[in-house]
Amino acid sequence: MKVGVIGLGSIGLRRARIASDLGHEIIGYDLFVRTEKWRPRLILSMDEFWSEKPDAVLICTPPDSHMELIIEAKKHGVHCFCEKPLSDKRQYLVPKADGWTTMVACNWRFHVGPAKIKYWLQGRTIGKVISALLFHYSNLPEWGSGRDYKTRYTAKTGVILDVGSHWIDLASMFFGPPVLRGAASVAAESIGLECDGNAEIILQHPESVLSSVSLSMVTPRPSLGVHIEGMLGSIDWWDDGDTGGVQVTDLRGMMLNRHTYVTTDEVELMYVKEMESFFKSCEKGEVSVNPLRSALVTFNILMEAKDV
Repeated sequence: MKVGVIGLGSIGLRRARIASDLGHEIIGYDLFVRTEKWRPRLILSMDEFWSEKPDAVLICTPPDSHMELIIEAKKHGVHCFCEKPLSDKRQYLVPKADGWTTMVACNWRFHVGPAKIKYWLQGRTIGKVISALLFHYSNLPEWGSGRDYKTRYTAKTGVILDVGSHWIDLASMFFGPPVLRGAASVAAESIGLECDGNAEIILQHPESVLSSVSLSMVTPRPSLGVHIEGMLGSIDWWDDGDTGGVQVTDLRGMMLNRHTYVTTDEVELMYVKEMESFFKSCEKGEVSVNPLRSALVTFNILMEAKDV
């Protein structure tokens, strides 16, 4: 397929490289990129970009342009992959995806940790789920290198819209579509920002499952993970940025299964699997694992949590 990439920052370049490695023809557009670092063909205007008639587009721009570009992709009949979140503000015009493959970024679904959790939950390994904690703690000033963190879009949108997009999506994958039961947040004043920097979100899922999503982008030590309590045992996933693991234990604390990994290896692999899944859905004309309608549910919960 001919794949167009709009937005050639770090994530756009990563996705372009992966798509190229998977055998697709790549064209790219970015308002600010004019360097030899971009090896595939660089398109110099949006009119020229759409005239190239790509089969699929990867939207890797900041959130304030996502919906506009999604609508343009629909108008041109181009399959569409978009980074999360869907927008940085409430949107009331979301195009229907009939006969059109869409997917919103959900890369953690393809990570070995969540994948094994989903497998164990489907097998009822820990019986009926009672409750769950999903957490992601990081420090925004340390994201990447050589760039002022205050210029990142996350400094404007906050931790709920950015990081929360992934973790509410995972909670939905694990336990089914949620409704918001409560939320609280405080500003990221410790790093000189007014946006939300710490947040706690409480969700209710089918079968009376409660999950708590704990988020921070101002903590000095990064970590992420999941703890799930069931009637027959528990599931834990942890990752400190270097190594991680996932395990299931019974009520006596006996380990039933365990898998460990190197973080960098699994992060790269999850992005590859995510792109493979999207392109497969495009080629077969199938609904993706996270189409617009599903991502919109997550987005609306995020906006509700920000409003509390």
